[in-house]
This record gives sequence, structure tokens and C-alpha cells, in this order.
Amino acid sequence: MKRPTQKQITTIQLISKGMSPRQAMIKAGYSEGSAGHPKKNLLSKPQVLTIIDQMKLTLQQGGIDGIYLAKRLEEFARSDNAKVFYGAYDRISKIVGIEPSQSQLTPTRSITFNEWIESKPTVQVTETN
Repeated sequence: MKRPTQKQITTIQLISKGMSPRQAMIKAGYSEGSAGHPKKNLLSKPQVLTIIDQMKLTLQQGGIDGIYLAKRLEEFARSDNAKVFYGAYDRISKIVGIEPSQSQLTPTRSITFNEWIESKPTVQVTETN
């Protein structure tokens, strides 16, 4: 198997720090055209998949897996601090590839504090074997 290139390594490091794959590819030195298709030009390459698998294994060995992240997200979702909640949402959504449109992030109307308290959502996490 080919060894990963420095561009590939740099790109994966930037993605792991929260940058989008496209932005990371450009910053690592890929052309705009290549960066426009990160799945085809980076994320499907065997040497890159090996790096990602190694990173996942390291996280799992440290006790960080999907269940751990879901429980942490639940804690953040229950946070009274909006900055904590939206910071966590932003970070996790980038990791799992959720990119909401601007219209999903723009409130349609303001609500009162009492309305917010009454409508505060709850999140339940269940473990499966």
C-alpha cells in the first residue's frame, strides 16, 4: 500500500481540528478543483482511510466512542449555557458531517424566556449491544 502524502496527513490533521474537508484540502495545498470533491480526491483513498482508522482506534482505546460522544452531547444539550450547547453542536456536526443550511440556523421568531423554559427539549441516550 502507498504511504500517505504530506498533503493527505496535513488535511486529516486539519479536519480533526474542526475544519471542513474542502477548507482543509485548500489549506494543505490542494487545488480548488480537487478540494471541491473531497470524497473522491481524499476520503476514499486507502492510505487516508488507514489514517482515519488508526485515529478511531486510538480514540476507542482511550474510551472515546460513539456512546461516549452521545452521552457528552446529551450533557451539552441539557446545558443552560447556550454557548456551550451551540459550540458542542457545531463541533459534533462537523465531525459527523452535518452541515445545516443558514435557514436552519436563523430563528423564525423570538420567544420569551418562559416559552423557552416550557419548550426545552430533552435528549435520551440508550446503549445498544
